Amino acid sequence: MQQRSWIEIAVAVAALFVSAISVWIGVRTQKANEELVASSTWPFLQAVSSTANMAGAGDSPLTYSVWNSGVGPAKAETFELFYKGKPISSARALLAACCSSALDKEAELHTSTVAPTVFKPGEERPFLILQDNSGDRALRAALSGALNDISFRACYCSILNECWLSDLQSLRPKTVRTCPSAAVPFRG
Repeated sequence: MQQRSWIEIAVAVAALFVSAISVWIGVRTQKANEELVASSTWPFLQAVSSTANMAGAGDSPLTYSVWNSGVGPAKAETFELFYKGKPISSARALLAACCSSALDKEAELHTSTVAPTVFKPGEERPFLILQDNSGDRALRAALSGALNDISFRACYCSILNECWLSDLQSLRPKTVRTCPSAAVPFRG
């Protein structure tokens, strides 16, 4: 009789051990699946500047863009632009701050909004396009020269509501629970 109770206890312990291992495997599998879904929907916003002329004729414009180089859509919640550490609210304010001596009536300035909006994977959205039609191209040269003094801060989220705060240049954006509001949003 005593032998039988030891066998029953051993079988019960073995069953309990197998059950615990099964639960552990299930939890690990669920975590791996969540990470797989998150990585397949991961957005990554970056700032890009360009002087490429896609039309191929005439002088190429100076373009500042935000590009989603990630694999998932990016919900851009906030976008801020700084010149020498000071917040700038518009493209005209940026030109006045960096390039007032070179401002020219012949320059064409096109702007668009970065946030709040959604970027598709691979989408590049210009937020400032400057076509300097003056003969000396002084405004374009001044704005191009100010590139090192221009910085950004953007907060964006994935479709799973994972959010990041980024300078749009670093490869390691900061994970945040929610996006903070922008003190001085850049409106283009």
